[in-house]
Amino acid sequence: MLLNVLAVVVIFLVTGNSEFLGMQYINYAMFLAFAVLFPDVQILLFFIIPIKIKYIAYLDAVFIAISLIQYFAAGNYFMCLAILLALGNFIFFFMTSRNYKRFSPGEVKRKRNFKSQVRSGQQGSNVVDFNGRKKITRHKCAVCGRTELDDENLEFRFCSKCDGNYEYCMDHLFTHEHVKKPDGGSN
Repeated sequence: MLLNVLAVVVIFLVTGNSEFLGMQYINYAMFLAFAVLFPDVQILLFFIIPIKIKYIAYLDAVFIAISLIQYFAAGNYFMCLAILLALGNFIFFFMTSRNYKRFSPGEVKRKRNFKSQVRSGQQGSNVVDFNGRKKITRHKCAVCGRTELDDENLEFRFCSKCDGNYEYCMDHLFTHEHVKKPDGGSN
């Protein structure tokens, strides 16, 4: 509201007219703020046609831009200034409601490190693709070391008789020696 009062004072000081035709722009600014907060809210146009608020806000912004261009072309610069001051409320609201933490240097560095770790594949086995990057595998046979990257038709299973998470390919599932705990393996 403060910027709208400032717009009225500017118009009065310049033109001597206390009637400010641009007070309607406070409604436009409030509507734009609502559209930013709730862009997917639907209203029924003519009680029949559902339309999202964000599309009406785009139309509203086009109308404001056309008004500014018309006032500027007519040489009514103070009216343009008054409209911009009235919309300054929305601009101030919009700029203060953004999350700028994602642009902080620490956050940018964290994202860059994460992306480089994903690209290098440090979390998987040491299988290297044709680009020289490590590929992440999900399965690896405990006997022969083959993975799903060696043959796409390989099937892997866990042995229910082994103590621990030992995974075997179908060639070694029934022929491997069972791994037992040193204390005898009974719980």
